[in-house]
Amino acid sequence: CKRQEVLHEFLQRLVPIKSPKHEWYHHDFGHEGQVPRLATFRGKAALWHRSTQQEFFRVALDTTEEIVLEVLPQLAFVDTTPTILEILAAYPREQSSRPTLSRSASSAWDMVTHTGDLMEEIERRYAEIPAPLPTDVIQSRQVDVLLCSVGRMDHTDRAMQALSKYASEIKMAKNAMVRTVPGLSTHHLRRVLAEIVGDKATSIPTRIAMLRLVLDLQVRNPLEIFDKAWKDGKCHRDVAVAILTKLALVEAVDVDKTRAKQMYLDILDRSQEDQQYISSTILKDISGSPWVLDFLAEVVCQYAYVPAVVGDAYSALVNVRTGVSPTDFAKAATRLLKDGRVLKDSSM
Repeated sequence: CKRQEVLHEFLQRLVPIKSPKHEWYHHDFGHEGQVPRLATFRGKAALWHRSTQQEFFRVALDTTEEIVLEVLPQLAFVDTTPTILEILAAYPREQSSRPTLSRSASSAWDMVTHTGDLMEEIERRYAEIPAPLPTDVIQSRQVDVLLCSVGRMDHTDRAMQALSKYASEIKMAKNAMVRTVPGLSTHHLRRVLAEIVGDKATSIPTRIAMLRLVLDLQVRNPLEIFDKAWKDGKCHRDVAVAILTKLALVEAVDVDKTRAKQMYLDILDRSQEDQQYISSTILKDISGSPWVLDFLAEVVCQYAYVPAVVGDAYSALVNVRTGVSPTDFAKAATRLLKDGRVLKDSSM
């Protein structure tokens, strides 16, 4: 529309506040925010043309004022993710020192009779004032405002990229990401989750939180996503526990049981310390709960041969509520009791 054309032309004439050359409109006249006033654009920037958003980003979104942090993620046609990541990477940061001459210095100007262009005189006088420093403080308040806005981004992939990288360091980033994921379409959800859990930059706590969502949201064929995080059995041991525990307890459709069983057995190829930690933790987590995989009794018997784990294996088996047929239970219990002397565990 015509008004947006006028706005675009107006933005093209402005100089960013971080430019070496400062202009009169860079000075703050007692209000929060630099010219152009961003408050009037809240909620509207997302509807602008691509080129208008680019110009707006160039001249107006280069500070850490709260209104800037709110508007920044709204620009659908400008990839603001690098800027968002740069802000989060700098957290925490104090405000840079300001020039000794305050913004009220203009009130000390002498009133003179002027016959020329008044605007030229105003610009000349502002040019004599030290350039204002932009707001660049990054504390908890600024991060909270930014992440709240990021969580509402239309481009979810960009939001996930920003949130997942700092989810372990900034609690609100993780919370925003967990709230965002369930609202995605089924196809989009699968792709986003697979990218997050498979990304090397994703922290362990964030990866575990996303893995829990996979089955909590009843994603079809979850093993395709789990494989991204599994990394041929070489994933972090807490990630392995999260995957295998959820597989054992949460009903999911289209689970490849042959592949799932192999994942349970893959941990027996790891170091003895990892074998003990992973198998013992899984057995304790599934003890007393209904199982959904019919081969788990056999897996429990395999885990019993891991040093110091036979007690947890026996406890998990005798306390199972449902999910194991009487025949499989009898075979597994008989095997554990038969080998009890060999395993030499006092709790048996």
